[in-house]
Amino acid sequence: MTSWTFRPSVLSLPSYRDANLPRETFLEYYQSDNDRAVQSDGEATSTQPIPPRSAKFRTLQWNLNGWTGDSGTLNALTYYKQITATILQADPDCIILNEYHWNDSGRTHAQFETTLRGLGYTTQICGTVYCPTFVATRRRASNTTELLLSEERSALVLRLEDNEGDFITVIGTHLDFRDGQQRRKEMQTLLSELVCQQQVSGNPQENYDEHCSESSNDFLIQENTKVILAGDLNQQRQCDYAPEEWDSAIAPNMVKRNTCFDDGVDKLLQNEGFRCAWDTSPAKTNWTTVHPPSTHWSGTIVDYSYGRNLRANAVFISPAGWSDHRMTVVDWDW
Repeated sequence: MTSWTFRPSVLSLPSYRDANLPRETFLEYYQSDNDRAVQSDGEATSTQPIPPRSAKFRTLQWNLNGWTGDSGTLNALTYYKQITATILQADPDCIILNEYHWNDSGRTHAQFETTLRGLGYTTQICGTVYCPTFVATRRRASNTTELLLSEERSALVLRLEDNEGDFITVIGTHLDFRDGQQRRKEMQTLLSELVCQQQVSGNPQENYDEHCSESSNDFLIQENTKVILAGDLNQQRQCDYAPEEWDSAIAPNMVKRNTCFDDGVDKLLQNEGFRCAWDTSPAKTNWTTVHPPSTHWSGTIVDYSYGRNLRANAVFISPAGWSDHRMTVVDWDW
């Protein structure tokens, strides 16, 4: 199995802190790290398999960069074949893809959807925003909806039934990349739409049920609802880096780009009972370092999976370099 035994190499560059590295440099170090991770298993392929599932339910998330690849140059046939093969090898129950398509003149996303449906997946896509999020699942979806979070961002919400008749709410989203306050507002909007927060008195359960039943939203998250939220959240968490990485590279880079250190999204989710899959111990991972490998070519983590009322049994970050983001696979149990 591919193993990340080293830290993102681009973070060691003295010029990283100045936030002026050219695109070509990021690409070079990103692909070099991918190759190094693959070679850790003695293999020479960037589609190194993800191990078989270790729990009831497997999610896969990936920002595809609009099917344009990490270099920004569209090669429809190559990326369709490689992205499809990489995703299907992981055998996911639910697929969450950000930046799903734009300028896709080859219609590769349509071919991809046809392939998935032929394998028993149902597909959903955000239809109201540019650069949409896409979700596919082979579990029965009893309800689906799109929540508009801002002018440019939305979330797909699906209520899925597992093989034992239990229900899971899956949320796929992609938050603003420019403004931390905007990201926080978008997450606040999402949670206010879904989490039943009514303060009640008297008979709590009676009033709680009455409040929820009055809502036209079939996706309200109640106390025992099992929820998975995954996607490109566009913010780094300090806890995911060694102190020297944060202090010498990431924080100075943020200052140069006039970006906030913490947009508050992680805290909002934790306050509602969500826990990042990275933080679940002793989850199995494919890294041996103290902190997770990067999910983005910048050497940082911006793609996250959170669970509520379930636990992450395993987390795998793929070295497949078909996008400027890396694919993440999580096995969930309850």
